[in-house]
Amino acid sequence: MNISITDAKLFSVVGVDAATFLQGQLTADVAALNNGEHLIAAHCSIKGSMVGLFRVMRVSDECFWLRVHQEIAESAFSNLKKYSIFSKVDLNFIDEAKGFCLSGDHLESHSRSESPISFAAKIDEDHVEFWTTDAEEQQSLSETCEDDLEAWHEINVRAGIFDLREATQEKFIPQMCNLQAINGISFNKGCYTGQEIVTRLQHRGILKKAMYGYTLPKGATARIGEPLFNTDRSEVGTIVLTGTNDHMVLLAVIQQAEKESAIFTESGEPLTAFALPYTLDPKLFESKR
Repeated sequence: MNISITDAKLFSVVGVDAATFLQGQLTADVAALNNGEHLIAAHCSIKGSMVGLFRVMRVSDECFWLRVHQEIAESAFSNLKKYSIFSKVDLNFIDEAKGFCLSGDHLESHSRSESPISFAAKIDEDHVEFWTTDAEEQQSLSETCEDDLEAWHEINVRAGIFDLREATQEKFIPQMCNLQAINGISFNKGCYTGQEIVTRLQHRGILKKAMYGYTLPKGATARIGEPLFNTDRSEVGTIVLTGTNDHMVLLAVIQQAEKESAIFTESGEPLTAFALPYTLDPKLFESKR
């Protein structure tokens, strides 16, 4: 499999303060990354809601690449950049970069993380998210693209990896989209924007919404940002990511009290739950008092 990731952009954060700057803005422990390592991290508002979401890739000691969906790329970039004025860093979009999702034979021939012009981020045991600025490598991969973008989205849905879009920007705090389950939040590092809200929920609050995976009947469709309902037609959740192979799969943020209820799309299609590849800590849903 070789999928061209055409709905995302890449930008760099470069400078002697790059790690310190990102550590003070993003939810994850970015400073702990070694060169060649990566993680998902959110950028929050002061109210703790996500205004940006990135795959953060540490290319070198003073260089990080951040991948972001194109729908929110400009606003997420600007929200992060405005905090950089007191740090020795430069933020710039890498317009020449291209991304691919690779599996099978393509993993052996292309996926490497030690190159300063290419980065391979492992998604699961079978798939790698690969970004490169090497024109020859881009050409080689472009000639062998076989699958469509929906297959890339399905891989992320099955892996339980949320992606922020315009319809969901500033709608959820990180725990509602399970970022703590994929190393996307650190509760041990110092302060970052929105940290007070995120940490208070973790240690003192009750998480009333969380993200779960579902499938739709064959032929049924749904959209990101679409509300979901129970049998009484009360709104109980929101679709946050979709992907399609032979049928649609999706991630949805659901009210915890309705998790075991029958859930339907706006048009009345029933959702069937499937297990995500990680477990949510049950203590999140319990009172800490």
